[in-house]
Amino acid sequence: MAAFIRIIDNIDNDSPLPSALSLFGESEVRRLEKIKNPRRRAESATGMMCLKEALEAARIYSDKESFEVVRSSDGRPSFERADLPDFSISHDGRLSAAAVDGDGGKIGIDIALVDNGELLSESRKRLAERFFDAEENEQISESEHATEEFFIIWTKKEAYAKQCGRGLSKILAEGRDDAHANVRFSCFDLKYKGERYILTICTEYDTHTTIKAPRAARYGR
Repeated sequence: MAAFIRIIDNIDNDSPLPSALSLFGESEVRRLEKIKNPRRRAESATGMMCLKEALEAARIYSDKESFEVVRSSDGRPSFERADLPDFSISHDGRLSAAAVDGDGGKIGIDIALVDNGELLSESRKRLAERFFDAEENEQISESEHATEEFFIIWTKKEAYAKQCGRGLSKILAEGRDDAHANVRFSCFDLKYKGERYILTICTEYDTHTTIKAPRAARYGR
């Protein structure tokens, strides 16, 4: 059982889209070109380059094959070819990340830049009180590292929403359910350029994860 994750510092907002993105099809390139916000366009482009590297790590990538990406009505991306694995992409702060499931199952990933300080901010407290259940809020209140605990719970919800394709708003509204018993979570603590991140993947099976430390983007035209 294996999952392959790659993490890259986002390309500069003003950089042109890497030509290698054509690997994922014309519709995906057009989608990126239509993103007006430069920062979000750079994040999305870097996420796709992370996906390319994750495919390479899984020994799936070949520049002679098609890896066209399609999106469902709710925006969940997948490969058009049914023989290719499931994948998931996330970004926050400086970093973007992508995960490829090597076992034929569904996968979800979320990366979050962690607020500084051990005490949970008031805005995070309000989010937890609104969207977390009693047990989760108790975990936070009893933890010596409340901020870290908040982000572990939050990234699990995000990763689960991507894995099952139901959308974060539905997951938050419904709270935890029995479906959580049928998935596995793996959480990682990352440090990059003085910042701290929590990265979580959600898979259908226990999995060995191949992950490299975050690094700067090195992509041009």
